[in-house]
Parts: sequence; C-alpha cells; structure tokens
Amino acid sequence: MSCKSVFSWETRFLPDRSSFKKLINLAEEGDKSAQYHLSSVYYNGWGVAQDYDNAAEWFCEAQKQSFERPEDGVNFICYKE
Repeated sequence: MSCKSVFSWETRFLPDRSSFKKLINLAEEGDKSAQYHLSSVYYNGWGVAQDYDNAAEWFCEAQKQSFERPEDGVNFICYKE
C-alpha cells in the first residue's frame, strides 16, 4: 500500500483519524515515503498539533533509508548517533 492511498498530499489535509493511523502504521513498518510524509504532517501541523521534534525524528528515519526528498519538502539535518 502506498502512503498516497491513505493521505491526500495535494490538498494537505487528513480526511479522518483512521487515515492518519494508517500513515503512522506504514511509517512504523519502515515505509520511507510514509516516514517522510509523516514528518511533513508534524512539521506543518496538517490535522495534528505542530511538532518539530516528531517531524525531525520521522524525517531522519526516512533519510536512514536513503529517501530522496522532494525539493519542496521538509528539510532537517540528521546526525548519525
């Protein structure tokens, strides 16, 4: 399942809580695209409280998998621990 099927990126809103839960599940399962988009959700506060810490965490998880971010997306600097 693609994360685009559970979240409308073009309109930038969460249609319902179940879609947000599906996005979180995909991210937790290691889907790097879902991880990146979840970081955008938290960064921008789309349907959730804005949370830069969660945004950075999910962005770095996607980066660990060599996710190639879109040019218009969230950008954090991730450090190796």
